[in-house]
Amino acid sequence: MKKLLSLITISILFISALNAQLDEVIFKKALKKLEFDTISYTIYGNNITSVRLSENSKAKYNKSTNSKVVKLLRTIDNLESQLSEDKGLLIKDVYPFHLKSDYRLEYVEQYLNRSELEVYTQEVQIHKDLYKIEVQRIKNEVANQKANTKKSNSQGLYKYRMRELSGHNYLSHFYNRELNFAQNRLTGFIDEFLDLSEVYHELNNNKLVCRYKSKVSSGTPETLEIIFDVYTKDDHLYYINKVNVSGSYKSVIDLFVMYWPTKLNANDTKVNEWAYYSMLPDRVGFYVDDYKKARIEIGKSPNVNL
Repeated sequence: MKKLLSLITISILFISALNAQLDEVIFKKALKKLEFDTISYTIYGNNITSVRLSENSKAKYNKSTNSKVVKLLRTIDNLESQLSEDKGLLIKDVYPFHLKSDYRLEYVEQYLNRSELEVYTQEVQIHKDLYKIEVQRIKNEVANQKANTKKSNSQGLYKYRMRELSGHNYLSHFYNRELNFAQNRLTGFIDEFLDLSEVYHELNNNKLVCRYKSKVSSGTPETLEIIFDVYTKDDHLYYINKVNVSGSYKSVIDLFVMYWPTKLNANDTKVNEWAYYSMLPDRVGFYVDDYKKARIEIGKSPNVNL
């Protein structure tokens, strides 16, 4: 009887070990076959490239009976959700807050033995670096506020008025405005509302050229090209003289009617005729030609003398 029990125990242990080995083989096979999509987005003019688990892989392995595969998918999903949440917090400029992607990354590290783990790690680190930079910027701003209360109050009032006027947090004047301030706000709007990422950014010969491309596209990608004509003042900062916008017909129209608080829409515009919106000191012009090529020009309003 004792021998029989021993044989049964050994058999159970052998089967358990065999099942564990089989589960590990299934997990490694699934891990090897996981597919990831490349994604990109922009925060404060910084283009960030990373990966996300493909919908095909989610659908294929979501109903897996292998516990390690299930845990792997769950930890990746939790990390990607947290990265998206952290990105939103960074863009919204509501500080301070806690970045939580680091915590989620620790769980992914236990299962994802692939090169994509390094990409996730880099994305988490970039978020942390941008957070530190922005916190330092805010600290500097607070210090400047203490040194110059009047100036600081006018800046806060400016952002408040722009938000009240447009309904979003990115509206800015452009003519005679400091380049980094205006361009960062415009890029933030394009990223959040038009779903386009900045893919090119170069300043040369007093011209800043920025190009944007749709983050995800099933056909011809939506694009924008924005050229800032700039000049310098005694403080050695760049200031904007005029701005020219071109690109995909839909993206140019969407930018014009959504960014500025104009009551115009696409149906109000006429071919080969300029439509204007004034937000002193700016005058914003919108134009469509016979070939449905649209453009925007931003310059000094003729009604001001600056």
